[in-house]
Amino acid sequence: MSRLQREGERTEARLTPLEQARRTAALCQEKLATDVAILDMRGVCDYTDFFVIATGRNARQTKAIHDEVAGRL
Repeated sequence: MSRLQREGERTEARLTPLEQARRTAALCQEKLATDVAILDMRGVCDYTDFFVIATGRNARQTKAIHDEVAGRL
């Protein structure tokens, strides 16, 4: 792993929960997801701050959205 990759990972780790949710939503939109929404869950449950929901038009697109988010965060 290169030094640049490690620094990129450290930068991602420093994101606040809201920044991470916004980054996730942006990645979904880059893969043409529709109905992207960020739900504020801070007052509702203890195990997460934000929930990002996105819709893919078919299984292939949905997998591409997942792979992009999982690979970049």
